[in-house]
Formats: sequence, C-alpha cells, structure tokens
Amino acid sequence: MKYKSHIDGLRAFAVVPIVIFHLDSPFFPGGYIGVDIFFVISGFLITSVLYEDFIQNRYSLLEFYKRRILRILPALTVMLLATAFLSMWILLPAEQVEAGNSIAAAALFISNFYFLSDSGYFSGSSESKPLLHMWSLAVEEQFYIFFPPLIYFLLRYFKKYIIAVLVILIILSFSACIWLTFRHQPTAFYLLPPRAWELGIGAALAIWLHRHGERNGNTIVALLGFALIIGPLFLLNKESLFPGWNAAFPCVGAMLLIGWGEGTVIGRLLSLPPVVWVGKISYSFYLWHWPVIVFWKIYHGQTLSSMEMIALGFVSIFLGAGSTFLIEKPFRTRKARAIPTQKVILSGSTVLVGLAALGVLISLNMVQLRSYPDRVVAFADVANYREWPDYEAQFRTGQCLIGQDDGAFSAYDTVLCARFDSDRPNILLIGDSHAAMYWGALQDMLKDVNVLQVTSSGCRPLLDGDGTAMCKDMRDWAFKTLLPSGEIDGIVIGGRWIDSELPLLRPTLERLATYNVPIILIGPTVEYNGSFPNLLAHATWRGKPFDFDALLTPGRKLLNRRMAEVAKQAGIVYMDVLKTLCGSKDCTLTASDGVPMQFDYGHLTLSGARDVLSDNQDIYKKALGPMTPSLVNRW
Repeated sequence: MKYKSHIDGLRAFAVVPIVIFHLDSPFFPGGYIGVDIFFVISGFLITSVLYEDFIQNRYSLLEFYKRRILRILPALTVMLLATAFLSMWILLPAEQVEAGNSIAAAALFISNFYFLSDSGYFSGSSESKPLLHMWSLAVEEQFYIFFPPLIYFLLRYFKKYIIAVLVILIILSFSACIWLTFRHQPTAFYLLPPRAWELGIGAALAIWLHRHGERNGNTIVALLGFALIIGPLFLLNKESLFPGWNAAFPCVGAMLLIGWGEGTVIGRLLSLPPVVWVGKISYSFYLWHWPVIVFWKIYHGQTLSSMEMIALGFVSIFLGAGSTFLIEKPFRTRKARAIPTQKVILSGSTVLVGLAALGVLISLNMVQLRSYPDRVVAFADVANYREWPDYEAQFRTGQCLIGQDDGAFSAYDTVLCARFDSDRPNILLIGDSHAAMYWGALQDMLKDVNVLQVTSSGCRPLLDGDGTAMCKDMRDWAFKTLLPSGEIDGIVIGGRWIDSELPLLRPTLERLATYNVPIILIGPTVEYNGSFPNLLAHATWRGKPFDFDALLTPGRKLLNRRMAEVAKQAGIVYMDVLKTLCGSKDCTLTASDGVPMQFDYGHLTLSGARDVLSDNQDIYKKALGPMTPSLVNRW
C-alpha cells in the first residue's frame, strides 16, 4: 500500500485531542472523538492491506495475525508490565483488584466487556482505572478477529456486491448505535456491534478507492472533512449524548480527509513533519498517556494544575516516542517479519496468557510489594460498599431504585416501594439516587411512618425535565397517578441537582405545594474528584491532611445557595446538606461510627445518611411534627 503522510497526520489530530481531554483541559471538551477517528483510520488501513493481499493471491489469515502481533504486542506488553508494577506499588488493595482484572482483560482483548460490566451508576471513578483506555484497543482487535474472514468470504463469493453489503452492515450497526445510545449508552459506547460502522466506513472507503482508483485531492471536500472533525472537538463535552448521531460527524470527516485530503491545503497541514511525527508515535503515545495521568493523580491529587497538565503531556510524548523507536520499530524490521508465522503466533499467545495470569494474581492480592495499616484498609474497603448489606438496605436497587440496567419502568416494584399504609402516615421520597440514599436512614428514623420510595438513577424529579424513557415513565406515573391519589401525607424531594435545570425546580415545587402537604427539599451533597474512600485512604496512608481545595468538586456552594433561594421563594422547607457536612472550615470525613461519609464521589453511606438526618432533626420536627406528633416525642 502506498504511504500517505496525511493519514499519519490525521492520527496526530486523533491522539492529541484525546490526551488533552484526559488531562482535564477545557481546550478540547469533545476530545474523546479522537478514538472514533482512529477507528475509521484502522478500518481503512486494515482493509487496504487485506484487499491487496486478496488481489495478489497472497491472502493468509495467519500471516495477518502475525503482522498484528508484531505491530501491537511488544509495546502493549511493556506498558502492561509497567502498569502491573505501579499498581502494586501505588494502589491500595481494593484498587489493585480492579487493576489486576483490567490487566487480564487487556491481555485477552476483552477490556470493553470488562469496563461495560463495571459501568453502573455507582461504579468506581475512572480516575483510578489506569487501563480504562484499553477498551478501544479491544474493540479494534475484536474487529480484526471477525472482519478478515468476512472480507475474504465477500471477496470470494460476492465481490461484485461487496460495497453494497458493507453499506448495509454499516447502516445496521449505525442504527443499533443510535438506538442503544438512547436505551443503554454504555453498551453503545463499549461494544463492537454498535461501533463496527465506524471501522466499516474506513473499510468501505478502502475498497471503493481500490476499485475506482486514487482520487485527486479536493479542497472543498477536505475542508468539509476538517470542519466535521474540528467542530465536535469544541461543541461536544462530557455531558453530550455519545456515540449515536454525534459520532457520525468526526467519522465522516475522517473518511473525507483520508479519501480526498491528500495534496490539499488540509493535506499539506496534516503532512507537516512535526504532525506526521506525532502520528507515527500515536499508538504508543495513546498506550502510555492514560496510565501516566491516572497514577500521577492517585499519588499527587486529582486536580491538575496547568503546569502538571503540560508536564504530564510531555512525559506521555516522551514515553510514546521511546516506546515507538525502542520497542515497536525493532519488530517492524525485515528480520522480524522473517520469523516463522507459527513461532510468532505461539510466542505472542504465550505472552498474552502470561500477562493475563499476572493480572489474575494481582487481582487476588497474591502479589504484594507493600503492606497497609488497618485503618487505611478499612477506609479503602468502603469503595466496595455496593457489596455491603448496608447498601441494599439503604437503596433497594433494582426494585425501588431502578437504573439503566433494569431496562424500563416496569422493573419498578410498585407493591414493595409505593404501597400505601392506612394505619400510618405516608411520606413520599422522590428523586434519583441522591434521594434514594436517604431512604434507609429515613425509614429507620421514622419507624411509625411509611416511607414510599420512587427513585430512578439519574432522574431528577422535575416537571418537563430531561431523562430516559424509563425516567419519564416513572416521573409521569408519580405526578399523574401517585401524587393526585390523595394518600400522600408528606413529600421529601432530592436529587443530584444541576445548575441548568434549576429553572424547572420552582414550577415543580409549586406543583407539589398544591397538594397541601409538608414538603422538604434536600439540597446537594458535597462531591469529590474521585472515589472518596480511596482519596481518604491515600491521604491517611501518606500521613497528609485531606486536601479539600484540590479534591472538592467546585461550584457546589453556589448551587446550594441558589437552591436555598428557590425553596425560600416557593415557601418550601430546605435541608441544607452542604452546611451540615461543611459548616466549619473542613467537611466531615467520617460518620459517627467511623465509616467514611461517602462511598464514591458523593453518595452517602447509610451511616453518613443517618448522621445528616440526625443533624437536621429540627427540620423534620417542624415539617412533619404536626402530621405525626410521635416524631416530636421521639426527638
């Protein structure tokens, strides 16, 4: 295949935004689209090689996998070994379990399945997962397993219609991607079938160009392709719905630049020596950048200064360049290619199995480089709170708190969670998981009250608010059926409130006020940049004060003040959680029983929720006391 320097340049325009995005820089809020550009490039290059092999009658599946092993495995092996060592030296035991599992998954090229299984609403912070970026390599390698036999079959038996077949497959994959993005976004993001269309676009372009000949550069088409890539870098962000329709723009842009960018002003820009150089090291650059960022954040703090961003970027480039020229290049020589195919495949398979075994040993904590104080281990263990009995007693997930994995509102158990009790007052707790985290503590404290729980992950209880179909169905049922029933004696409303949705809060409170029952609005809780138990454990382990300035998520106090004002204007009782937790200079780190207040970035543990409610008992006396005098007697 003829070398095209502008494709290497396009690799640079893929990897640099990814790294900048992962450094938490605001410069490219949509920098994650670089992965989609890589997918298109990979589909194009691999199909070009396979097509030429077939045309020249030298197609061999084993030879193809030999080339992939020599291209991918050396740098990957060194990076995984370094990650294994750093995991055992820097990470806590609970974090090592996840790191070991992810090493094994990366070695077996199933990282996308592993991280999909760990992508629930309460899953650990990505900041402590040094191999999270390996999901994209897994998608590509799975494509390389299924696509070569498929392309050989199509070229042999449906050569005349191969592009039409590929277009049909692209449409089917893209349709699945759009549907899944709305129904279960993690599946659309991580798995090959809803991502295959991105590689397929590159594959279809490769065959079309081979059949119709190389196209002359077209400046207008190239400018359009460049705009379709640059635009999403600035217009998309972490909150954007992705992949879905939003992924189509950078993928089509990459296709246009690959096919019609050569020789144009954009092609010449992409072919500049510094740009091409970055493109040539892009694979190793991508491999190293995320572990470098994660381990630095774990060791030195989650918030990066501008100087740290620049330094980590240069360290990643340095490691990427070193890996490219010292590790990758020796395996791309004629001497390396002359090694017998069976020997390369056997050796590569052995290395991968060995890496997977190492990952398993680390995940079982059978390989230890350091010891940990009991208090540090106790704090870190709270990161596994979802496995505690307290978690289920607190949230009642899958029944009264439903999420994406539950599929639809029909998963909600109306009998268990929203049954009226004629012998006791009925109080409705409504909202998302940040409301659900109070149910266990609320029911424990109000034993002579029936606390109904209507909660769905990520579903703020706001009239005309956004949300999934499941969220909207639950909200409609609550506002149109449950509340108008006349059986509700009090309402407690909570959520992970967002500034942009506050205009919807007052109309919602005014609607609730029409039911003439006591209402308590729970304000936002404190949030951290990372998994709080691990942050607390690391600080304790190193004997350092907890760095609130670096670890607290900014903007919560302003949001809290705005919400308090909205509640005051609506005449609603407001429970100020931030004031409860952070009334003094520092926020409360542990509950009265010594358990960390939160088990992830912000959800309270059962102990933490009990303490917060106990500290706000005057609010419940005022709001609910007239309805149920025994509350006043108890406190």
